[in-house]
Amino acid sequence: MRIIDQIRKHLLNPDLASQFQPGSRLPSYAQLAEIFSCSYATVHKAMAQLQREGIVNIENGKGSYIAGSDDLLVDFFLVDHDLPFYRWAKLLQKYLSSHALNIRYRLHSIRELRQPGRMAEILRDCQAVISTPSPGSVDPRFHQNNFLLFPDYAEVLSCFDSPSFMSVSGFFPFSMFTYQMGVNTALLHKTGFQVEDLCGGFDWYPTFSDTCCKKGISPHSMQWDISEYWGFSACSHIIALLKANAGWDTSQVPVQAPFFNSQAGRLFLKIMRDCQLDEEHSFFCNGSVLQFNLGSWISVQNQNRDYAKINVSPLKVLPYRDQKQRQLCTCNIEYLDSYQNPRLNMNQKKRFWKLIKILLSRDFQLDYCNAAGALSLRKDIRPEDYQWNRNGEFNAFIPENNARYLYLSEMFPPPCSAALAVLLENYLFHHADGDEVLYRMDEKLYRSNALVACENVDFVQKKRLSQKTTTRKEKNRAKHFFKP
Repeated sequence: MRIIDQIRKHLLNPDLASQFQPGSRLPSYAQLAEIFSCSYATVHKAMAQLQREGIVNIENGKGSYIAGSDDLLVDFFLVDHDLPFYRWAKLLQKYLSSHALNIRYRLHSIRELRQPGRMAEILRDCQAVISTPSPGSVDPRFHQNNFLLFPDYAEVLSCFDSPSFMSVSGFFPFSMFTYQMGVNTALLHKTGFQVEDLCGGFDWYPTFSDTCCKKGISPHSMQWDISEYWGFSACSHIIALLKANAGWDTSQVPVQAPFFNSQAGRLFLKIMRDCQLDEEHSFFCNGSVLQFNLGSWISVQNQNRDYAKINVSPLKVLPYRDQKQRQLCTCNIEYLDSYQNPRLNMNQKKRFWKLIKILLSRDFQLDYCNAAGALSLRKDIRPEDYQWNRNGEFNAFIPENNARYLYLSEMFPPPCSAALAVLLENYLFHHADGDEVLYRMDEKLYRSNALVACENVDFVQKKRLSQKTTTRKEKNRAKHFFKP
C-alpha cells in the first residue's frame, strides 16, 4: 500500500475518530516519516495531496491539522409558508447535532431572491446556499456545484423515482405537494348538492353555480395576488383539468384547433368569474364551498395554531378523475437547489455535500414531509409512512398506481404565464370581452409554443420532456402537457 493510502486510512480510521477530531494537531512530518518508515519528502508530498482532498489543513510554520474545524455558514432560502422557520430550525438542529460538520445556518424567505441586487450579494458574500424553489423560480446562477466529483453522487440520485429531473449537478427533487378539490361539506349541504354530485368531470358546475347564487353562497375562492408576475399559475390547473375531462389529446388535434377558445375555456372563464378573492369569503375561513386547488399541506395546516387563517370545518377532499376514472394528480415539485462559493476548500465542499445528503436522507425526508404535509420522491418511502394520512382522511392526495400527473410549474413558462395573467385580469377586473380574451390567450399560447409534453409512469417513476420533431410549417404548434 502506498504511503499516502496508509496515512489516509490511518486518519480516517473510525476506531481512531476520537483521536482525530476536526482541528486536532497531527504529528510533525519527521514523526510521520518515522511512523510510516518513509522519507520526509514522501510525507510532504502525501500531506499536500491530503490537503487537496480536504482531509487535512496545513498552516505554514504552525503544523498540520485535521480539517473541518472552521465553521461553514449555510444560508437557506425557503418557501416559508410550507413550514414555519422555527420548525425548520428544529429539524436542522436535530440532524446536525449528530454530525460533526461544524455548520452554522441562517434561514431566509425565498422571496428575498427576487429583491433587486440580492442575488449579486449572495453570490459575492455567501459561503454556501440551499434553496427549495419550484422549477420556474430556479436561478441558473446557483448551479456552481459539481457533485459528480463525489463517488456516491449517483447512489444518492438513484434513491429517487425520477433522476431524469436533474439536468444540472446540484439539482435534486426535494418534495412534492399534490392538489385535489377541497369541499366544505356543511356549506355544500346548504346548496342541496351531495359530495357524489361533484364527481365525474365538471358538467355539474353551471347548475351548482346558479344554486349558490340564488342562496347567497360563495361557490369557490382562490388566492390571487394581482401584483405577482406569474399569477396565472394560481388557476392554470383549472383549464388543464377541464380540457382533460373533455378528452383533449393534442396529439390528435390539428394545429389550428383552439385551446382556450373552446367550450372548456368558456367554462373556465365562468369558474374564474365566480371566484371570491377576499378573505371574508375564503374557503379557508369557511366562506366558500369549494377550493379547486387544495394542496396536501392542508393535512397539517388546517386548524393548526401556526396557520391561524386556515380553519376549514368540516372538510372533505375529492380526487379529480378523467373519463376513464383514472386519478388526475395536479402537483408541484419543489427542488433542492444549491450554490457553493468557488472559494470554499475541499473539506468545506465535502461537509456541504454531507449536509445535502442529510436533507435527502429517508429519515429527514419523512420528518419534513410529515411536518409539511408533503410527499417525498424517494423510492423507499411508502404512502403508509406519512403520518398526516394515518387515518386515511387524505387518501385523495396520495397518487394511485395509474394516476396521470399534471405539473403546475411546467404548464406555462413564466413569460407566457405573465401574458395570460394580464389577459385574465382584464376579463376579471376590467370588463374585457370574454371571447376576445380567450382568442388572445390562444394567440399568446401558440406564439410562445408554451405547452410542454410530459409523460409519466407510475408514481413519478419516470418523467421526461418529450419534444416532437416538427417540420418548418409546424413550428408554431403548441406542445401538449397531458398524455395518457
